Amino acid sequence: MPTMPETDSDVPLIAESQTSPALTSALASARDYAISSRSDATWRAYRHDWERFASWCASVDQPALPADASTICAFLAIEADAGLAAATLTRCLAAIRVVHQGNQQASAHNAPAVREVMRGIRNRQKGRPSPKKAPLIDTDLTLLVDTLDTTTLAGTRDRALLLIGFAAALRRSELVGIDVEHLTFRPEGLTLTIPFSKTDQTGDGAEIAVPAIAQSRYCPVAALNAWLAVSALTEGAVFRRMRRGPSVGKDRLSDSTVAKLIKQCARDAGHENVSMFAGHSLRRGFITTAARNRADVFAIAAQSRHRSLDTVREYVDAETRFDDHPGSGMFQ
Repeated sequence: MPTMPETDSDVPLIAESQTSPALTSALASARDYAISSRSDATWRAYRHDWERFASWCASVDQPALPADASTICAFLAIEADAGLAAATLTRCLAAIRVVHQGNQQASAHNAPAVREVMRGIRNRQKGRPSPKKAPLIDTDLTLLVDTLDTTTLAGTRDRALLLIGFAAALRRSELVGIDVEHLTFRPEGLTLTIPFSKTDQTGDGAEIAVPAIAQSRYCPVAALNAWLAVSALTEGAVFRRMRRGPSVGKDRLSDSTVAKLIKQCARDAGHENVSMFAGHSLRRGFITTAARNRADVFAIAAQSRHRSLDTVREYVDAETRFDDHPGSGMFQ
C-alpha cells in the first residue's frame, strides 16, 4: 500500500550518489520547510485520509497511486453514502493531491468528473445540520475545573490549560502550542502571542489579552502562574506530558489530549453525555459566554481572531434572537 509522504514538496528526490553532499543537505532542509507549510494536525488528518483511501482502493483492487478520476469518484460516492460530510471529503481530496504530488504523480483530484460528484454531494447535503460540539460556558467550565486535584502537578497543569484555553478563546492546537516565550505578564493580566494558527498559516502572528480576575478562584492568569511556579518552567512548551515520579517531562501535550481532558472532567462532573464536548468547546464557550454578556461583536472577534465577522454574529444572534423581538406584546 502506498504510504503518506512526509511532504507535498515538488523538490525532486535526488539520490545522494547522484549529487553533491551540499545539495543533498539543501534538499533535506527544503523538505523540512515544506513540512512546516502545514500544521502537525493537518498532516495527521491527511495521513488518516490517505490511509482510508488507499485501504478502500485495495479492497476493490484499484491502484491508489496513481488513482484515476473514476476511482476517486467511486470513493467519494461510497463515503458520502456512509455519511461523511462534504467538508471531510474535500479534505480527503487534498490528501490525495498531496500524496500524488509528493510522489511526482499527476493527480486526478480536480478532474471534471470529480468536481461534478462533489457538487452533487454538496447539493444533497444542503440543509443537513452539521454536528457541533457543545460550548463550555463559564459556569459549566468551573464545574469541570473543580474536579481537578490541584495538589498534584497534573491537576495544576490541567487547571491552567482549561482556564487559559477558555479565556484566550484558543483552538486546541494553539493551546498546546504555547511556549513560555509567548507569555508577557503585566499588572492587568497576560499578553499571549499566537505565532501562527489555522487562519494564519503564514505566521503573521497575533497578540491577545487575558485579563487577571481579582478575587476569583478561576482567574486564568493566576492558574497559569501557579503552574509555571510548581513546574519551574522557564522556556519551551508550557503544557507538557508528565513523567513517572511524577515530574514534568520535555514533550509537549498533543492537541488530542485537550479533548480527552475535557471529556474526563465532564464525566467526573457528572455529565451523562460527555461526547457532546470536545477541544473546541473551550473556544465556543468563551464566544457564547461573551455573547450572552452582550459583549461587543468586534471585541469578541478580536479575541477569537475569526476572519469572518459573520461567524461571530452567528453566536451573538443565537444568544440574543429573542431580545426586542417584533412579536413581543402580541396576543396579550
